Amino acid sequence: MSDALHRLRRAGTVGDSTAQTLLTAALTLPIRLDIDDDLHEGALRFARRFSLPVAYDAHYLALAERLGCEFWTADRRLANTVRPALSWVHFVGE
Repeated sequence: MSDALHRLRRAGTVGDSTAQTLLTAALTLPIRLDIDDDLHEGALRFARRFSLPVAYDAHYLALAERLGCEFWTADRRLANTVRPALSWVHFVGE
């Protein structure tokens, strides 16, 4: 989350104040962290399967798969890479 806000700030899409406000709002959401060995193994499996440059995004894919939910991303390259095989992945710009 902070990485995405940092990228938006660096790109000039949002200012420092807006980025901080968005981060504060996001941190107050009732989000449960669900991390364990199986999640890391799933992430590594996705990273290998799709030849992802890093496993960071693959963790989100593994978690969405585990929860059986759709995965929305602002990363067009990631969406285009995995969408042909994972119909539950969507690009937010669609």
